[in-house]
Parts: sequence; C-alpha cells; structure tokens
Amino acid sequence: MPFATDSMRAEESRIQEAYAKRRSGHLYSRFNPAYLFMVQEREYRFLSLLSRHGCAPLENKTILEVGCGNGDLLRDFIKWGARPQNITGIELLPERVAEAVELCPKVSRFTMAMLPGSNFRTRRLMS
Repeated sequence: MPFATDSMRAEESRIQEAYAKRRSGHLYSRFNPAYLFMVQEREYRFLSLLSRHGCAPLENKTILEVGCGNGDLLRDFIKWGARPQNITGIELLPERVAEAVELCPKVSRFTMAMLPGSNFRTRRLMS
C-alpha cells in the first residue's frame, strides 16, 4: 500500500518536527508554574481513574506506555507502586528514547517504534 507508506512517513516527519519545536528546557520544567500545575492535575486524574477502574495497586500490573517520551509518566508509575521490570516504554524519536533510558535506569524495556509501510516494527533497545 504505497499510500499508507507515504502517509505514515509524512506523519512520522510531522511528529518529529513538532517535537523539535518543544526542546525548550523551561517549557517542561517543574519550575514553570503552568507545567507544575499540569503535572499535579495529571497525577490526581490518573490515580483517580486507576482506582475507579480497579487498576490499583500497580505492583503486579504490566504497563505499556506508547509515546513514552523521556519517561516522565513511567517514573510516575514507579512512584505509584508499579515494578520497573513490569514497565515497557515505546517511543518514536531516538533522542527521547535515549533520555528515557538515562532517566529511568530501573525500567528494563524501552523500544523505539518505527512506522515504515503498513507493518509495525520495533527494535528492542534494552532488556
């Protein structure tokens, strides 16, 4: 399916360009009051949803985060009781995977997902 391949490559390029614009250190700093508020609100809502849907406690859950970025949410899952060996992060951008590996040394599995053509392929970076 040439259309799907071109479409997926275009989407991958669009994502890479969008995230290239977000590299400002202050934008995602917890010293930025707006970002801190967002992080606190996200934590409250995540914990409420997990509890409401019977997903707590997390210690025996297997967790996959697609689009894990630098691993920020993965670190939250660990803080909330998930075991690092039960967590996998998948990310499209190699520099974000490298940052996640550095910032989440206890998480045992990171995968860089590529979307060439209609096949979903992954390359295991750590195990």
